[in-house]
Amino acid sequence: MKYQITRFKSLEAALKELEPFIRNGEHLETGKPFKRFGGLRSRELLANWLLCAVVNYDSRAADRLTFTSDPLGGDGIIYDSEKDASWPTEHVLVSAARTRAAVAVEAQILKGGRKAEQPTPQARRSWCS
Repeated sequence: MKYQITRFKSLEAALKELEPFIRNGEHLETGKPFKRFGGLRSRELLANWLLCAVVNYDSRAADRLTFTSDPLGGDGIIYDSEKDASWPTEHVLVSAARTRAAVAVEAQILKGGRKAEQPTPQARRSWCS
């Protein structure tokens, strides 16, 4: 079955079009999807571009890997023109912790201790009153 997809002419052209969105870091995190690219967001396009650029550099082939929109709703498809193979992608964005409390909780979790679950001395006194 054939699907209609959207792709850039080259990785160089893709980077040129993505540059304003890359320079605007906020757009990478919260920007709206691009309708003409199947609903992909700038961060997903950039992630696909980076994957292709690294493999192309390593294989010394300018545009061996390219990426396209995903007509089935994923975060794009990586296409290898040399092997005529493709791989769907799915990206996850994990935001950095923004509060001290979140950092403290993560540190406690990483310690592996049960200290976070134990009541504080003040809480124990209020239970006994």
